[in-house]
Amino acid sequence: MSRTKCRSLRFAGGLATAVLLLVAGQSRAATVNSTIALGPANGAGNIGTFSAAVSLGPGSTLALGPSAIAGNYKQHVVFVNTNIGFSAQNTTANLSLSPSSIGISTNNNTGTANLDYDNFMPGSPLILQSFSSVLSDGVVTNMTINSTGISMSTSVGTFTLTPTFSGNIKNISFTSTGNADVSGGGGLIAGNYSVTLNGSVTGSLNVLGIPISVGTLYTLPADTVVTFAGALPIGVALSDTGVPFGVGNETTFNRNTMLAAFAANLTGITLPFSFVAPLSTSTTFSVATNSSGVTSIRIQNTTLTANLNLTNVQFNETGKVANALIPEPSTLVLGSMAMVGLLGMVARRKVAR
Repeated sequence: MSRTKCRSLRFAGGLATAVLLLVAGQSRAATVNSTIALGPANGAGNIGTFSAAVSLGPGSTLALGPSAIAGNYKQHVVFVNTNIGFSAQNTTANLSLSPSSIGISTNNNTGTANLDYDNFMPGSPLILQSFSSVLSDGVVTNMTINSTGISMSTSVGTFTLTPTFSGNIKNISFTSTGNADVSGGGGLIAGNYSVTLNGSVTGSLNVLGIPISVGTLYTLPADTVVTFAGALPIGVALSDTGVPFGVGNETTFNRNTMLAAFAANLTGITLPFSFVAPLSTSTTFSVATNSSGVTSIRIQNTTLTANLNLTNVQFNETGKVANALIPEPSTLVLGSMAMVGLLGMVARRKVAR
């Protein structure tokens, strides 16, 4: 065999080997699992938007049990002091949120997703193994809950006790408790929502048009977390970023990084949660000798129940997938394979001669 024929065979064999290596690299594409950090805090260019509204739901009341409120009013008239008692029990008052609907939004929420996907470009989501996100990360929203007040009739007029809750809501979160098939571009994943509340209930007693503070009637423990179960309908999409994997080092087979996007729109879905504040105090007041005023008040067996609704939840979060994507077989690859076959045929004919 001549040297020219040998070189032709070696060239054809080398080209065939290169193409086979390329195809072999593509054959490694398979189901891959990645943990993906989401939101702007986890990479430049990532998205982390969230919006929702909070409103007060039915059944929110200020409820008084037996012997709930009792107090004393000293009336002074021409050197004569008269003690007049006032009381209330076994009644309710309505609550209202101010404003009636509170909007919450941020562009900086963060999260983590664990996703199974097919890593052929542009990537296909398969199973969302877990998903968690602090949806309202960094946002503290103030809220005030007012009551219509409890009226108490006395011989000198009507006294009205009005408790008010002043506080805030923050860290609206979701943590999955199962997984979801998202091969169709989305799915329903079970989990728990949570919100963090802070605040206290104070009382004001209006006596014949004069407001008197009766102090703090209840304080929520700092950063009270309220958790409630609920599924999350979530959309999942993958896309090729077009940035070669390992730019500046290794770009074998032109593997590219992938962007994972997670989104939800719960418009029309209500997520209810609540907190209960048992009110109590025993307070005395100093009244000048020749003056009239409230000398004491005791509050017990009184409960403020706030049933809140989280509505119109919407969010979008993205993150870069650490594992690279594998390109699909291209026209170049298929054309190269055909060329190898043609060169092989030519070489064999030359050898046969």
